[in-house]
Amino acid sequence: MASDLFKQADTDKSGSVDKAEFAAILETLSRTYPQVRALLPKDDASLEKGDSHLQDIMDRFDDDKSGSLELGEFTKAMAEADARLSSHPATAQVANQQGEYLARALNEAARRKRRGDGDSDVAPFAYTHLGSFATLGSEKAAMELPGDFISTGFGTMVLWYGVYMSNCVSWRNKFLVAGDWIKKVVWGRDSSRM
Repeated sequence: MASDLFKQADTDKSGSVDKAEFAAILETLSRTYPQVRALLPKDDASLEKGDSHLQDIMDRFDDDKSGSLELGEFTKAMAEADARLSSHPATAQVANQQGEYLARALNEAARRKRRGDGDSDVAPFAYTHLGSFATLGSEKAAMELPGDFISTGFGTMVLWYGVYMSNCVSWRNKFLVAGDWIKKVVWGRDSSRM
């Protein structure tokens, strides 16, 4: 696969891939794998200055310091680029956003089919981190929000209860969850004493 990508990236057929060609192949790959964008410079000025993971990879794998990568160097660089990519965390927040994305994509495909518009590319999934909650026990919780805001304590636990309750779908579930919380306060966590 790396050799196929190398042939595709080497647009000037020089037998090597320079920084602009490497950026172009990563841009092409980012349409299918959006997490590749993390390796790309933010703009052309950043590309020229070398402000990106791309420049780090080029510097590290350009063994002969020619400013371009031959096939062997390119293969090692692509392996490094692949290793730097990460998937989304395995959390309910990610699953919820993926489910909403999939529903929108399938509904849009069905609308296009009914109208006879044919197939069209769907924008790739983009995860938006909304923050994290964790219960710590003893009626305490920790919260992290984007922008490096962190909170812990009883007030955070009350906020966690509110967020949890708002995510319960039916009134039945809301009452059952609230009932479990009340039982926990009255009798504690050990349900064998009830």
